[in-house]
Amino acid sequence: MFIKAAALLLGASLFVDGRWSSVPECKDSDFMTTETERFLSEGEVVHYSVATHTVPRAEVVSAVEAAMLGWQNFELLTNRGDNIDFQDLTRNDMILSSSDLDGDFTITGPFVVDNPEVNYEVTCLADGQECHVAAVELQFDGCVLKGEMIPDQCLDEDYDLNLYVVDGPHYMLGATNGGKCPNVALSYVKGAKQKIMFSSAATDNIPSHSFGKKVTLRDFLKAEEEAPEGEFDLMSNNCVHYAASIWRDLESPETHELAQFIVTNFANHPSFEDMAKSSFGGLRYLLAKAIGGNNALVSQLEEVVYSQMIIN
Repeated sequence: MFIKAAALLLGASLFVDGRWSSVPECKDSDFMTTETERFLSEGEVVHYSVATHTVPRAEVVSAVEAAMLGWQNFELLTNRGDNIDFQDLTRNDMILSSSDLDGDFTITGPFVVDNPEVNYEVTCLADGQECHVAAVELQFDGCVLKGEMIPDQCLDEDYDLNLYVVDGPHYMLGATNGGKCPNVALSYVKGAKQKIMFSSAATDNIPSHSFGKKVTLRDFLKAEEEAPEGEFDLMSNNCVHYAASIWRDLESPETHELAQFIVTNFANHPSFEDMAKSSFGGLRYLLAKAIGGNNALVSQLEEVVYSQMIIN
């Protein structure tokens, strides 16, 4: 089932090796630059270690100095045996904790251009040669809701239907009202159903897909009651299977955009490789990425997802 893909989550590589290209002729303005500006090519590339989740401190400092001088685009290189993954990085929305690059500092931001939903934190200690890289968790503030807590007058209100992704990655189907009635998300964790009440602000900074469909809260909760339960299985009965059973019961459209939303948030999740290593069936995805890079991984996931969807 396409939820095989759901079991294998994301993976974002981080930071990259330089490439030689033809050298342009010098211009008069080149002789007016500082020594640092003249050799900024050293700050364009950062190398990421998958094994240790680290990048060289010297390369981070060089890249930060380049960003402070106005450079905006950088490269991330991840060495995977015989293959090298290249990803574009950006300084946009980067936050630097201290301008003292000889001491302790951290930088945070959505560095990977193709995955702007994920924020990363790079921590550099004064006495270390390597900086640690970690994805910042996607927070979702809410509380578990009991059925009797929902006001009767809200049951026939119209709600917008959305699919959300929080850290894990974990997929939840949500219904939002935009009025005085509670927003409700349906979650499936290790075989147990949960109804979660959340504020609109809770979804401001997490990836979401809108089905473009209105449903009543009554129908939404009825579909949740009828959704099959069973022992949790990462490959055949997880949060995406559960969400799909509900959106299909509500006759929600399965579109190319929905399929790409599912694929992208699997393939680009920073915990993808760890999840794949610990999951039955994950080897095929690791091999795809090792042999053909992220594009091959995406193609593998697309094959699984699209084969299990009826695209409208």
